[in-house]
Amino acid sequence: SGIVAMAAQIHKSEIAVGREDGSLEVCSGRHGLRPIRRLAGRQSAAAVALCWIGEELIVSTTNGSLFLARFDDNTMHSQTDCLGGCAWALAKDPRGPHWLTAACDDGTLRRFILEENLTFEYRSAIRVRTDGRCVSLVYLKKLSLGTHIIVVGCDDGTIRLLRDEKTYSFERLTVGDENVITWTLADINGLTFCSGDSRGIITIWDACLGVAMQTLRRHEADILCLALYQERILFAAGVDAKIAVFIKMQDNWVYSRAHRCHSLDVRGLCLIDHLDLNAQASSSNKQDSKSSNLQPTLVSGGLDTKLCALELQNDEARPRRFWPFPYHSCVVKANQYVGVASGQRLEIIDLRSIPPRNIFTLRAESDRNIVCFDMRSTQSINLQVALCDGIQTRLVRFDLESYTINSVIQKLPPAHALRFFADGRLVLSIASIEPRLEIYDADTLLFSIPLNISRACLLALNNNDGRIAIAPVLGHAVLIDPCRPVHEAINPLKRFSNIVNIAFDTNKHLIIASRHENHTTLACASSLLWDNSDTSNYENRLNQALQVANTRIATNPRFELLALDASRLGRILVYGHASLLVIDTNTNGSPRIVISDRYQPLLFASQPSSFSSQHDETSQHDETSNTHSDIFVVEHPWIHVAQAQNLRPLKRKRFGLSS
Repeated sequence: SGIVAMAAQIHKSEIAVGREDGSLEVCSGRHGLRPIRRLAGRQSAAAVALCWIGEELIVSTTNGSLFLARFDDNTMHSQTDCLGGCAWALAKDPRGPHWLTAACDDGTLRRFILEENLTFEYRSAIRVRTDGRCVSLVYLKKLSLGTHIIVVGCDDGTIRLLRDEKTYSFERLTVGDENVITWTLADINGLTFCSGDSRGIITIWDACLGVAMQTLRRHEADILCLALYQERILFAAGVDAKIAVFIKMQDNWVYSRAHRCHSLDVRGLCLIDHLDLNAQASSSNKQDSKSSNLQPTLVSGGLDTKLCALELQNDEARPRRFWPFPYHSCVVKANQYVGVASGQRLEIIDLRSIPPRNIFTLRAESDRNIVCFDMRSTQSINLQVALCDGIQTRLVRFDLESYTINSVIQKLPPAHALRFFADGRLVLSIASIEPRLEIYDADTLLFSIPLNISRACLLALNNNDGRIAIAPVLGHAVLIDPCRPVHEAINPLKRFSNIVNIAFDTNKHLIIASRHENHTTLACASSLLWDNSDTSNYENRLNQALQVANTRIATNPRFELLALDASRLGRILVYGHASLLVIDTNTNGSPRIVISDRYQPLLFASQPSSFSSQHDETSQHDETSNTHSDIFVVEHPWIHVAQAQNLRPLKRKRFGLSS
């Protein structure tokens, strides 16, 4: 969903992103703006403003509350009422490291302290105006006196300045008529600041004299966000989806250029330091690549769901687009049925119909978004669906003949990730104070083991021998054998790090995708680590194919991996937002990479599973069957199915369309 709020930790190169559906993400600039933490949230409590207090992320919501985002257990911690309606802006109060100021809907500034036990203590309120809203807020530091000036933007065409907190006397600056809203403010150097309003005008103000120094007119609609780099470059963006760049020349600000990398409203601009995403360090420069590639970057986010990054030290650079990286796919395919999750809804689509039709919709019972889900079709006419909303995990059995629910098992523990084995067992990575992995048969607990993984994770199952691979995003993988005693069940795979996806192939090898040196690398964890079976010939072909694939990926810096699909014997499907890479070890091991020319991003791709024949009466093992050569592709918001043999649909620019 669309991005509505952003906040950055500049020196850690991390950006907090709030989306329209109430979900929150923390994206790492040093790892290609991938989310390293995620909170599913609630649609009724979408973020309005975000603020970092130390290592904690504070969120104000549309329902007038404040809460602390706890990503480890996917909870909204210490939720409290703002006491003044919706808090349109949050700012770190310079009076203390744990002080927070909120600009509220009732025309007041309300101050809170984040206590050591991570609860909010309400301290005071400052009345700014009596008949309107405070919609923006910034603190200006008076360098000569060591004090601060509070600047508040209002919705009545004014800006209010509080110079002396002892008197609570606000100075009034007139921006325009009473219908003008000052949506955003930014400090320039402590003595001057700038404002962006609903007329599309940027005003440069002298904070000491309280007068307007300059006005800049380059936008056709409301300006919603501002950002400054080194007090000499000003960025402004808003409803017209344009990022305007102004440069300070002597004492005046001059328009320089504009970027149109978004298609809808731009809701956030943040500055971070992170590694140059386009740099490919050579072997001779690897020692100093880290320092040379560290570049200040502007990151923008908008209602078109994507983040855009612009290098600031390269005047000719163009913004690079980053579509969302979901922790878990929002699409799951089970034979001829597809589940698509969006917010609180899970829609089940029947692909046998032309066109595909929605046959049932499941909703999260609580007022929360779906964290993760999985589906499994059985040999009979049943479809099993497991979904977690952060409070509990539900297991639903669905009748495909009558399109009704046969049974529901509730109150299974909430999970970071969940997957079905082919035999129907459900694996849960439990999100709690004591993280663990559990296996259920219906509501019967079969296996439980504690884990040292406290954030959202990747989960892969080996249907051949029942082993489980689990890894936190950008962490190390762990292999678990449920058939062994608990103290012998865990086998860490320490040589693999910065993992972004994992998948078992049908020969029991674990395919691992890691992010190194600013691009994705594919590797294979040999089955000999846990099995004595001889698969050396296949493993050699697989390693050769992965080496070729890594070369192709390294030469295409735009390729950003979303997921892996290794369900076919000897064939691995690697896909990114607009790319498909097919690794076929049954031939000469030469992968093919195709860059599609689609406008909408790729969400999901899959191939028929070799296990589907055990549960789907229509599946055949015939390698010449069209079923086994199809590649199922999902583009948002449409579903396309490419059907042709021998990977020929990959030559088309748009999957599912005739050549």
